Amino acid sequence: MGEHIWAGDATAWYEFNVSEVVVEDIEIGVEFADWGWIGDGPNLYVYNWVDKKYTLLGKDLGNNDEFNWVWKTTSNSKDYINADGIIEVNVWAEDDDWVVIYHVGVKGQLLKPDLKCTGDLQFGYVSLGQSVTKSLKVENDGDSGSDLDWKISSLPGWGTWTITPLNGENLKPEDGAVTVTVKVVAPTTQDDFLGNIKIINENDDSDYEIIDTSLSTQRTKQSLNKLFTFSNERFQEFLTIIPLVYLFIKKSLKEISYDK
Repeated sequence: MGEHIWAGDATAWYEFNVSEVVVEDIEIGVEFADWGWIGDGPNLYVYNWVDKKYTLLGKDLGNNDEFNWVWKTTSNSKDYINADGIIEVNVWAEDDDWVVIYHVGVKGQLLKPDLKCTGDLQFGYVSLGQSVTKSLKVENDGDSGSDLDWKISSLPGWGTWTITPLNGENLKPEDGAVTVTVKVVAPTTQDDFLGNIKIINENDDSDYEIIDTSLSTQRTKQSLNKLFTFSNERFQEFLTIIPLVYLFIKKSLKEISYDK
């Protein structure tokens, strides 16, 4: 970009679309040359969307014979980014400036949220049509100050599921974890059911979590084995007391015989 700003009656506006929130202290800069005889460089402004006015970042940025960058750091940086991610910059030359602008730019580190989910959704044996409830934890494990918009994007195809809440917005790391209640009504057929729940970062398709889930509406072989083992143990205990019962009865009959 090469643009002349003549005398003080000319102002140049520039807009930048920031796709994600940037950290505090973003930098706004201009690369320019001032070839006026007595000029001392342009003034640099950025629009404050909260105060609804321009904020002066730098006045008389210098009499550059060659093109050079001058960067100014902002405070309360989020005030200069509107809801659509727009930063509006204004460069103004005073009466005795003859400024040629080469570039205007914005610098800042992007704040990245990071979806993190934890929880156990292994329900084990459930009676036909019975409802069971467990919970998940959803949190933003990313950069401090970042915002996470998340939602449940898919559920298993079996059972009847009720998730509360189904989504959330503007979750920050400092907010801690959100508890998500997961309730499922078991199918009415006997089988073993497997599946997963997918939770996604709505602003980043590559940031998601998969929580495995399982449920069984039939007694497993392991459960039957445990029942058989339990029954067998009780039977063995019963067999050990039969001789004692026999001796007790025999002794009792003998005593009765003597009494006669």
